[in-house]
Amino acid sequence: MTNVHNTIEAYIDDGSVTARDDIRVTAADADGADVSKILSITGGAALTLGKVSVGAAISINEVKNEIAARIGAGAEVTSGMGDIEVSATGAGEIGSYAIGLSAVAGDNARFSAAGSVTLNKVEIDIEALAAGLSTTTA
Repeated sequence: MTNVHNTIEAYIDDGSVTARDDIRVTAADADGADVSKILSITGGAALTLGKVSVGAAISINEVKNEIAARIGAGAEVTSGMGDIEVSATGAGEIGSYAIGLSAVAGDNARFSAAGSVTLNKVEIDIEALAAGLSTTTA
């Protein structure tokens, strides 16, 4: 089982920020090519020289990120000549490969089976907001 869980937050809360130009509050789980990702390779094999043989493999992969950018209710944010931007972005990747091999050998061989399963889940909760009681002026 492979899990990647991240909580990423960027915020201005209960404070005052004043700038001449743009003000950006940005939260992201990707920085260029660096992104939350999993590479999983799963294999199962079975070989019987007797009567019965069974082989199995399972892979479970999960990327779960919580990403939030916000200007809190007690914040006062002022940009003299620019914009105020609040943004949150997320990306998650799973590359998963599975293979199963089975072989029967000998005169008495009756049954051989192999299987591989991969289960993948990407869940990203994203929030970007300026709270109701915050003051933003641009």
